[in-house]
Amino acid sequence: MIEETAMIDINPRYHVKRKVITLRKRKTDTKKIFIIHDGTGRLDSCFLLSELIHNDFSIYGITLNDDIRFVPKKITIEDIAKKYIKEIKKIQPDGPYFLIGWCVGGNIAFQMASQLEIMGNQIGFCGLFDTLPPKYFSQIHSKDFSIESETDFICSFITNKELKDKLVDCNDVVKFWTIVRDELTEENFDKELFIKMDKVGLCLNIPNIENTLLYDMFYGINIMRTLHDARVFHIPENKLQATVHLFKAKEMSIDAIDEWSKYSNKAIKYEVDGDHYSMLGTHINSLSSKLNEVLQNILIDLNNN
Repeated sequence: MIEETAMIDINPRYHVKRKVITLRKRKTDTKKIFIIHDGTGRLDSCFLLSELIHNDFSIYGITLNDDIRFVPKKITIEDIAKKYIKEIKKIQPDGPYFLIGWCVGGNIAFQMASQLEIMGNQIGFCGLFDTLPPKYFSQIHSKDFSIESETDFICSFITNKELKDKLVDCNDVVKFWTIVRDELTEENFDKELFIKMDKVGLCLNIPNIENTLLYDMFYGINIMRTLHDARVFHIPENKLQATVHLFKAKEMSIDAIDEWSKYSNKAIKYEVDGDHYSMLGTHINSLSSKLNEVLQNILIDLNNN
């Protein structure tokens, strides 16, 4: 199951014009933490955390790559990381870099840390929050994102035969989703059944999905599909020399998180209260307390060196 958002009630069509947004800025602004968006493409899951992180840091959020939109597409974690590095370097040209990511945001943060190391930059902190390692997930559809995968995805829920036939006869994914955008209506789509038949948890991550417009629903879902597909095929080419800090939710925990040690020189695991969602919600104090403890020790070490 794909589990991403902490379910704050906002429009799933989440894009902002700025690629990096300021979540909290200190007057000196000498120490910075960059938080990568989650698998829904949103940052709101980490808004509360940004208020609780150690006061020495300014906090910046990396927003969704604007290549990822309504139409699902093939994209790589490597390419996403490369674009995000360009953006954070506009704010902080040199290391040490402090990076945080929850779920698939952690996969992106890890790849950013790896690429930054190759460029000769120091990684001060790479924190992964309940982020599962490479090779854990499988594709939602064996032929993502083809006409076959897209027709399998929604056509059985379309009640208008003429529209369904038009989509089945389509030979281009962009054209397919353009037709969906322009012609599919609530009256000719069985949303209730679509939600019920969702076996991978995509619909769970759309707030108030029953009352969400079809366009907004598919916008949010296709962002998740794109990012999930990128995660499925991501295998780091280089072992991270910096320590990777793994923050693992105690409830419904998955032992596979320990596999990150294969991709890093050193991995340290911390267990925090809550599950995948509540670690950033009702149990945020457990996470922020442990995170601040770790950050404080890192700052001491950096100052001593």
